[in-house]
Amino acid sequence: MRYLIKNMKSLNKEVFCIAFMLMTISFTIAQEPTIQDQLIGNWIFDDVTSFATIEPATQAKMDSIPQFKTQLIQAYRGRSTYFGGDGSYRVTLADGRSVTGNWSLTPSGTIKITDTQGHVSYQQIAALENNRLVLIPVTSGNAKSIVTQQHFIKR
Repeated sequence: MRYLIKNMKSLNKEVFCIAFMLMTISFTIAQEPTIQDQLIGNWIFDDVTSFATIEPATQAKMDSIPQFKTQLIQAYRGRSTYFGGDGSYRVTLADGRSVTGNWSLTPSGTIKITDTQGHVSYQQIAALENNRLVLIPVTSGNAKSIVTQQHFIKR
């Protein structure tokens, strides 16, 4: 009888430990934010890191046309991108002008952006961690983005 009681106590401890571990694991999993949750908020364009990723051949062409390079830098520097929890989207330029629309995630995890005129563009998420975001514009045909990696810092 003592043996049976001792084994029951041991079994109860094991069951309790397993139940506790399962609750801890499920709580941890439930607390991890989704990609959509992580995107929500205001992101500041990191021009230094983004411009450093421009391909060398493209960089050489830009260096040969200083006026174009200056215009490109001015177009990107100081901009911010906002992803709203309600699906709203806004890019604000350094001069205060902004473009608005809506955003959503596709099943493959690509960001779909639709502006107020109905134009659709896509951004692939290359990295999203520690309040840093890297987007790669999805292009079609021979079109190519000059800034192929757009780096952002969440504020």
